[in-house]
Amino acid sequence: MEVVKIRVAMIASDFLPNIGGIANHIYNLSRAMRQLGHDCWVLHLTTNRCLPTTETINGLPVVRFKLPPYERIKRLTAIPAAGSVLAFLRRFCADVVHWHELSNAWLPLRALIRAPVKVVTVHSARFIRHSKHAMGRLSNRLQLAFADAIFVPSNQLHNVVLSLAKQKEVHPISNGVDTDVFKPDNKRNKANGGSMVLCPRRLVPKNGVEFLVEAAPRILERFPQARIVFAGSGRLLEKLQRRVEELRIRMGVEFFGHVPYTEMPRLYREAAVVVMPSLVEATSLACLEAMASGCAVVASRVGGLAELIEDGVDGLLVEPGNPAQIAEAVCKLLADSDLRRQLGQKARQKVVKHFSWRAQARKIISVYHRLLAGKRREDKNC
Repeated sequence: MEVVKIRVAMIASDFLPNIGGIANHIYNLSRAMRQLGHDCWVLHLTTNRCLPTTETINGLPVVRFKLPPYERIKRLTAIPAAGSVLAFLRRFCADVVHWHELSNAWLPLRALIRAPVKVVTVHSARFIRHSKHAMGRLSNRLQLAFADAIFVPSNQLHNVVLSLAKQKEVHPISNGVDTDVFKPDNKRNKANGGSMVLCPRRLVPKNGVEFLVEAAPRILERFPQARIVFAGSGRLLEKLQRRVEELRIRMGVEFFGHVPYTEMPRLYREAAVVVMPSLVEATSLACLEAMASGCAVVASRVGGLAELIEDGVDGLLVEPGNPAQIAEAVCKLLADSDLRRQLGQKARQKVVKHFSWRAQARKIISVYHRLLAGKRREDKNC
């Protein structure tokens, strides 16, 4: 069947070479849309003035609009950048402008865009935190007002967004994963090999990484050969390193810092257990990658993590901020290779069936088509 090509402009302030779930979500979703025959470009709003203004990343065109790296004047510098973005969009003639995340600095730009269809994906739990306060709710309502439809990656976000945008379409849409890249190593029996406990998280408070550090003495007491590895950078690094020294577990804990995205499939394949100790979380891309890699996952019972994992079937869930439960779950898996294998196999099957990037792209494109058809009907009736 012939593809009706849609011209899509993805607008984001978080994109490659940044690491993290949002940047990779936009990259993989945009590439999947191009593979399905659509003309998708990324418009990157960035303070990194060393990056090329235009480039093509694995077939995906990227245009960057650069800002001075001064947070205090961000709102002022957004004004000329907004003009550049609007000029590009007029030349590009986008059918759909798809914004990722929200920021008051870019509110005038969203108001001025005149594309036939405008949509937004709200990715992070920051939206939920802001919605707990009157000014935050007002800001969120204003920013959602310019969208024809809103995408959210978790039921928790869905409920909060729906309460603030009752007249809008709100669509749950998961993160996805490349199951050809993130896959088990068939040459190595994960259930019997290795004792790495991997935490693929940025070292920031919301990710709960300190609770795995607190759980580490219990884990290492039962399994002295285990290695507890943190793959990610962040402002908590020095604090966590000091705590490791205080607990006298330096020989069993390693901080790898930033790990290139291309290296993550290998780390997942080497891990015996993957721990996601987050305090808040939408649909975690790292969790999906671990599951696709056939890992046995221990995750907090919060947000999108609790929606991804069925406790005892394709992973284990623990209460957030509870080092004792984390240690108990990790030790249970390190002690039982059959259980690790069963959970890993079920996790892989779930991700392959429901969470490929092409599957997510098709869902979003179907919404684009319906919204565009509705706009065309409105224009005919005018």
